[in-house]
Amino acid sequence: RSLNKNYEVKASLLSDAESLKLADYSLVIFYQCNPAGSGALKGFISKNTVPVWYMLGAQTDLPQFNNGQKALQIYSNRNQVQEVFPLPATDFSLFTLSDSTRSKLSKLPPLIAPFGNYRTAGNDQLLLKQRIGEVPTPYPLLLFSDDNGRRMGILTGEGIWRWSLAEYQSY
Repeated sequence: RSLNKNYEVKASLLSDAESLKLADYSLVIFYQCNPAGSGALKGFISKNTVPVWYMLGAQTDLPQFNNGQKALQIYSNRNQVQEVFPLPATDFSLFTLSDSTRSKLSKLPPLIAPFGNYRTAGNDQLLLKQRIGEVPTPYPLLLFSDDNGRRMGILTGEGIWRWSLAEYQSY
């Protein structure tokens, strides 16, 4: 439950999606799953422009994810993951990260992302790229996209809770 009285968060299993009145929600977050896994969600997502946030990780079915949206395709022959660090993209234009935020990002612990080749649709806004060890990559860690009027965010790594702990520890 959120501490902000203006927001309400409801967590549901994908298997319970049939019983939800999805039109009441202003954001759907798929944590290591995608709309192709539920008929109710697939239909709702295809008929509405509700914003969607995908959070990928070790249990994400990459072929299903690739089939469920057009913004990002991840190709992998094996079911492996790797540690990735956030690296702010230089050409992101939706908003500006402050110098202090950029500094904090450089000190955050890694997330766990699927290993593979990443291809974006080209009409996305890349906020964070993946840095593997000390090697910067063009692979997205956090991107935003618009698919026919539906806003979409994709975080390609799991373990974002570590960032909250690291920030708490720094105070």
